[in-house]
Amino acid sequence: MERGLFFGLILGLKLLFSRALPNLFHLSNDKDTSIDKMGMWEGYEWIWFFSWIRPLWGRNIGLLDQLYAILSMVHLDKNIEDRLI
Repeated sequence: MERGLFFGLILGLKLLFSRALPNLFHLSNDKDTSIDKMGMWEGYEWIWFFSWIRPLWGRNIGLLDQLYAILSMVHLDKNIEDRLI
């Protein structure tokens, strides 16, 4: 699972970014980055890391909070083999 997390999650994250949170998508350095480059495992928990073209402030902080709230519903399992479903 370390090499490439679920393909559907990659497409879903790009769709979420580009359609639901377009301001964050515009500011993201991660538009074409795979999920495995957007975080790391800390024990059995996936920690998301995002890269921005400039520091976030104002309304974008609230949007980032929304993104993290949505991503908190995604439960990745380090022990399950990655596959397209």
